[in-house]
This record gives sequence, C-alpha cells and structure tokens, in this order.
Amino acid sequence: MIRARLPALSFALLLVTTALTPADAAIVTLPFAGRLTSAVNNVFDDPDIPQGNFFAVGQAFSGTFSYDDADPGDFDGSIFISYALTRFDLVIGGEDFSDRFIPRLVGRSTDGTVDIVSGGADQGGGARLSVDLGSFAPANPSAGQLIGRTASFTYDDFYPLGGQLAGVATIGSVPEPATWAMMIGGFALTGAAMRRRRSVAAKVSVRFG
Repeated sequence: MIRARLPALSFALLLVTTALTPADAAIVTLPFAGRLTSAVNNVFDDPDIPQGNFFAVGQAFSGTFSYDDADPGDFDGSIFISYALTRFDLVIGGEDFSDRFIPRLVGRSTDGTVDIVSGGADQGGGARLSVDLGSFAPANPSAGQLIGRTASFTYDDFYPLGGQLAGVATIGSVPEPATWAMMIGGFALTGAAMRRRRSVAAKVSVRFG
C-alpha cells in the first residue's frame, strides 16, 4: 500500500514545484552582509544643523540587491557596460536606510570590476558594492559569479545625520519565497509519508508479534 502511495506523493510534490516556479526567473536577488571598517559622521559648524554620531567602526550592515539577468545593458563599446538595478535594501547598525537612495545600476568594467550602485551625486550620496571578478564580459554577472565573493562597501551621505562609511561584505545566496514554499511543502509530504510508513509498520508488528 505504501509503494502505491509514494508515486502519488512524488507527483504532488512535482505539481507544487511547478506551480511555485517564479514567473520571471531572470530576476537575480542576492543578500550581502559585513562590518564597517571606517566610519566618519557628518559634523557641521552651524550648531543649528543636526550633528551625526550614529555610525561607528565595527557596526554590522546587511542588505539585498536585485537585477534582471536578461537585461541587455548599455555598452559604451570600450570599457564599461551598465544594467538597471531594480532593488537595493540596506540596514546599518539595525537601522533601515533602504529608502535613502534610489537603486541605480550594475556596472561592469573591462578591468573585471563589478559595481552595484544605489544613489548618485544628484541624490546627495550613494551606496556601492564593488566586486573583482578578474575578467570582463559584456553581460550581466550571473548569481554564480557573485555568490561567496568578497565585496568592498562604501556609503556616502552628505546630508545632516549622514556620514562616509567603508566596509567589507560577503555576497551570499538566499532562497526566494517560492523556493521556501516548495521546500516546506516537500518536508510536509515527506513527513506524511514517514508517519504513514510507521503506522503500517506498527500494525504489522501487532498482528504478527
């Protein structure tokens, strides 16, 4: 009876996997985390301007960025190609700075550097992750090329209560919500099969014990 049910369970798991596959599989979403190695709070001569003292060396920071892996990009034909950055979330010292700057671009230079950039001069600063891939290609970096890499981190906010920060981060992977749901569904189905198997085994032992 158990052998007859297992293919049905496998088929059900396949249906869950298919139904929860992201519709746009080209979107790459990766987290990063690290600590500040340098922190300078903005200080102004005018006592009426709020003085910053929040940032400190050793503070933890983390975040998430997203880009479209299928984006053809904008190649200048020589040394740089840029792609649209769709998301850049940032938490420093437990405070959320995600809304401070607008996600800007993923840039690749012919020297092998990849820059993930949020903000810009017109926004009064920005945040940046820089990774050295060691080689250049006129294409968006894949998740596999970035996962596990060490990145330099900079944050420049020239407004009151801002600061100039630097740090080192590691880029990692995190399951998408659909992947989490698939894993949870698979665990539930596997658990049900194991409970059923134990139940049948118990009945057999009672019958012939």
